Amino acid sequence: MLDNETAKYNTLRINALAYALMIGDVTMFIYLHKLGCSLSSMESNLAQQGVRFFNILCIKGYSSILSYYLPLYFADLASSFSRHIEKLPNSSLDAEFNPFSEQNYTPMQLAIIFDHIQIVTVISEFTKNLIKSPEIFDLDYKEVTTGMSCPLLAVKYGNFTMVKYLHSNYNCDFYALNVDGLNAVEIAVNEIKARPHRSYLKIICFLIDIVGIKVDKILNEILHKNNDPALQEYFMMKLKKVKDSKFQEEDHKENTFE
Repeated sequence: MLDNETAKYNTLRINALAYALMIGDVTMFIYLHKLGCSLSSMESNLAQQGVRFFNILCIKGYSSILSYYLPLYFADLASSFSRHIEKLPNSSLDAEFNPFSEQNYTPMQLAIIFDHIQIVTVISEFTKNLIKSPEIFDLDYKEVTTGMSCPLLAVKYGNFTMVKYLHSNYNCDFYALNVDGLNAVEIAVNEIKARPHRSYLKIICFLIDIVGIKVDKILNEILHKNNDPALQEYFMMKLKKVKDSKFQEEDHKENTFE
């Protein structure tokens, strides 16, 4: 039986359905499933080696397989939703399957990190009418060790299009703080040096001017954290507005008591 036959794929031994998953071949995946290959056997085959099925879909962006699989998952594997999200033990996993060994990111969070908007759309559209969406698909769920949610991860990894998409379509909580007490703007400022090619200036402007994150009390601190000329100019402009506003308030108070 195909479920019991395995072949080597990188550091794993996987069955036929898992192989179709790994290479992202939706036609082969559907064909093998209809031929009789078991979805639960595939998940078990991967889980025994420390790999989560949904993680692979969301890391690689296989939205077509996801669209086929989600209805089956909800229909046949609903009991799995009650399981707490736990890291499957396998410290030797290749980075292809486990790119964040120190964190326990959900599938949805992985889709955000790897900038797969279509994955986010497929999951969100499918779960929007559920009474309670599973934790692994919750956009505002916080990873336990970092306190990072989907909107904060979109900011951290400089995915400007994703930031706009999450705010405009799902009203995600960009006001959340991570475990270090940093807001989304501070997270973006801290990541500029690590990913200089990313659109952090656009993200920061969007967070402050469109989302409405307040940074008045931390402007001086933020100014000292970065030396990007464009950001320096933007924050200096914001700082001037704050000072002008305070001056106008004080002037108004003085005129009131004259």
